[in-house]
Amino acid sequence: MLRVDHLHACYGPSHVLHGITLEVPSGGVAGILGRNGVGKTTTLRTIMGFVTATEGRVMLGDQDISGWAPHAVARAGVAYVPEGRQIFPALTAAENLRLGERRPSRRWPAPYCQG
Repeated sequence: MLRVDHLHACYGPSHVLHGITLEVPSGGVAGILGRNGVGKTTTLRTIMGFVTATEGRVMLGDQDISGWAPHAVARAGVAYVPEGRQIFPALTAAENLRLGERRPSRRWPAPYCQG
């Protein structure tokens, strides 16, 4: 389960998220809807670690993933489907969403990690 508790985030002096709380059950898919400028993208970017939360926490199961690097959040199993034209236009909306479905990844075998 992904749980967000009282999440706050800022862009410089602009306080953008004001105590967001939400829960997504294990294996679930969620969408955030709203008009422009209400913090949808910032909420997702904060969950993924692209924006640093100034208060609150993001829990994945029993683990606090607040402050994790984006690649670590993705490796743990949280997927982010970008907005705009960063999708595959020949696929349906459902097919684009299914691209994010995967099991949490393991590390690459040693030969691929050595520089």
